[in-house]
Amino acid sequence: MDEVKTPITELEDLLEAEVTALRSGDYEALEGFAVDKERLLRELAELEDDLDIEKTRDLQAMLERNGVLYEATMDGLRTVIERLKSVARVHSHLDTYAPGGAMQDLAPPQSSFEKRS
Repeated sequence: MDEVKTPITELEDLLEAEVTALRSGDYEALEGFAVDKERLLRELAELEDDLDIEKTRDLQAMLERNGVLYEATMDGLRTVIERLKSVARVHSHLDTYAPGGAMQDLAPPQSSFEKRS
């Protein structure tokens, strides 16, 4: 017999699927989770008086865990973006150290001359 899903069990399932998507890098799936998660949290707020305290603590722990994973994912993506920028910079600039030890860019100077047709 099929189990009737409550907003709590739906949210638990969604949070587990969200963890799987975060860990596997399935960023497209994460978009859909946001809308469903918001809806389920609204439904839970309406059922506030009927909620089991232990279940709400479990949900809170799951939400916090997913928040940490989101932050780690964003940090990783920012690192990748910065690395890609530095790799792209290598192709257009040559950095070296000046005699005083400071970093010096040996790229040709950019002209401020404006061409007009």
